[in-house]
Amino acid sequence: MRQADRLRARLEREGYTPTRIYSSPLSRALETARTVASSWGSHVESWDDLVESDVGVFTGLTHAEIQERFPDVARRFAATRD
Repeated sequence: MRQADRLRARLEREGYTPTRIYSSPLSRALETARTVASSWGSHVESWDDLVESDVGVFTGLTHAEIQERFPDVARRFAATRD
């Protein structure tokens, strides 16, 4: 929440005034978006298309970590994007 508040303050300093704010419907994302939007009194619109995708064992890993832990899958993905 500190990061969300810092982002809100930065956007405010830079003169950013959003006309719309969209968020994943997940409570964590909505709470963050509402914190960021608080300076403008903007309504945060929940949008199902913004829900994160579960990528199984890759969740939370960088590309380099995926290549290190799952080299065959990383090569196949690089070749086919599937």
